[in-house]
Amino acid sequence: MKSLSLSCLFLVLTLVGCKKTIPVDEYSKLYKEATHKFPNTVTKKECATGLGLNIPFHYHYDIENVKTRFKKELKTNNRLSRILKLKSKLVTFNGFGGRVYLIENSQADVVSMDKILKKYSSQIKHIVYQDAESIIFYDRYMVYITVFFHYIEKERVHVIFESTNALEGNSVYIGEKGDSSLLSRALYDLHVAKTLVEERTQVKLDTVSWKTFKNNLTGSERQAYKDVASQIVKVTDTIPLNTVDVSPYGEILPYVGMIKVQEKSPLLTIFNATSSEKEITRLLSKEAEIIDYYTIREYKVLLLNRDKNALVLALEPVCCLSAENDYVHVSINLYTNKKGEQFLLYVFPEDEAMAYFYSKFLATIQNTDEEEV
Repeated sequence: MKSLSLSCLFLVLTLVGCKKTIPVDEYSKLYKEATHKFPNTVTKKECATGLGLNIPFHYHYDIENVKTRFKKELKTNNRLSRILKLKSKLVTFNGFGGRVYLIENSQADVVSMDKILKKYSSQIKHIVYQDAESIIFYDRYMVYITVFFHYIEKERVHVIFESTNALEGNSVYIGEKGDSSLLSRALYDLHVAKTLVEERTQVKLDTVSWKTFKNNLTGSERQAYKDVASQIVKVTDTIPLNTVDVSPYGEILPYVGMIKVQEKSPLLTIFNATSSEKEITRLLSKEAEIIDYYTIREYKVLLLNRDKNALVLALEPVCCLSAENDYVHVSINLYTNKKGEQFLLYVFPEDEAMAYFYSKFLATIQNTDEEEV
């Protein structure tokens, strides 16, 4: 019996010990490398929670009330908590379906790493990253789970971020050393989580370069946009004069509209500093019919930014009281190929941040052959 007890004790210690194999001093190095690859410097303030959390520029969010997910850990009697669902607008490259739980509680110390470890103890097979407020591990099904927690004292709100690739059905085999590209995505999600509660000012989107936008993407996302730029250049070579082409580019870009225009086409005046919103509206709705669907439905054209050969527009519905998310955005750029032929390239992004992103992206197509997109 004594021998059996010792054997059981040895087995338990072995199992516990195998959950955490990376030395503590390696964690900071691992995260530092990840944040260098994915700096997440371009963010926007969400306005649904009243907390002004920092959301990556290309993320969408929804908020809803749910049953308190961490009721036991928070020792709260609240039946409901708020949840902020995060999802990348670059739908081909969704993360792990990040969820941010927002639970009001005046006690700052009710959540700790010990409690987090206890909560997930039955799931943890191997811990790949851990610090005072976060942990990344994968379970026996080789599913990565990222957890981050933080207390906003001023608001008396616990912020608990949780993401897992299982939500996307992406459970994959991981080798004996735990090597997987999913680790990079998990670290990316963790950086998103930590950025939520950072003190930072709102970025002026019109000052952000394509290089900065691009550096905020993962390696696979950067490569995908580089490939799409080359595809767009090839498509423009096949378009007849005064012809509109709308081509899909998978899910990374639902479509890019292209219009081949004459050298002295009145459409080119939309980029002139003297062109008013009224004149831009007339040209884009009558001459090119790019926005006629919206103008006949009483949308007002607002000029957000005019750069060299590039416009960023917002279409505001004027028939009723509207919120910012009711606006339609358009990014329009002029592209001239090696033959000297000119094209208007346009995209209808989901929001203002993505409108600036695509404006900068379309501008790089002009230099596809000269520099890396």
